[in-house]
Amino acid sequence: MHEFVILLMLKYDEIKANERRLLALTSLKGGEFDYLLKHFSPICERYFRYHTYEGKKRKLPAFKPHQDEKLPTSSDKLLFLLTYLKGNQLQEFHGAVYDLSQAKVSSLVKILQRLLDETLHKMGLSPARDSEGLVKQLQNHPDDTFNHDATERPIERKTDYEAQKEDYSGKSKAHTSKNEIVSDQASELLYVSPTYEGKTHDKALLDEEQLTWIVGIKLRQDTGYQGYNPAGVTILQPTKKPRGPALPTNKKK
Repeated sequence: MHEFVILLMLKYDEIKANERRLLALTSLKGGEFDYLLKHFSPICERYFRYHTYEGKKRKLPAFKPHQDEKLPTSSDKLLFLLTYLKGNQLQEFHGAVYDLSQAKVSSLVKILQRLLDETLHKMGLSPARDSEGLVKQLQNHPDDTFNHDATERPIERKTDYEAQKEDYSGKSKAHTSKNEIVSDQASELLYVSPTYEGKTHDKALLDEEQLTWIVGIKLRQDTGYQGYNPAGVTILQPTKKPRGPALPTNKKK
């Protein structure tokens, strides 16, 4: 069984030559992964020099990985995290792939996510988390057209029945959490809202956030935001085709 697990284990040095597989597993191309890794590595190496996988302080600094370490390099750790986030699989499954316990996967994911957040912040790629930050992002952006939507992701069903009802999304037929996002035309995230229960309607979430926009921009939205018309902003929404005749050309998006 142990030999089988080792064969499954993902190593960046072995997978980076397969650009298609790397993209499928992480959503990043080789050049993008290497660019992120360049900034992630010093932050990651500094942390694990003084801390264990469980986040405990080491008695002595570790200046090189142990011989039997499962994720010896920063590239392996980044691949570990990105494949976990992209695949959204059970921690037990991810642990089986890397020959790690579920508990160790859980603690390692939390640590690596924190290090990745620190990396993205230093790179200037962190999305805004409030209305004031969004305004700054929009003011400094060269584009004038942005995508605005709410995104759902599945979460583990809670044991408490009342909590289950809060998280259950009838639209997705699953237990989910939801965030409001704004992105540019290259799909770079400019804003991510706090997390809401999956049952929260897109328009209700927007009303709760009370976002401030800058005059002159265009927002691409779906019809879940119908009736939303902030001053000075052009709303671009698809028009549902009626029965019978085709949509006029100026209504097609």
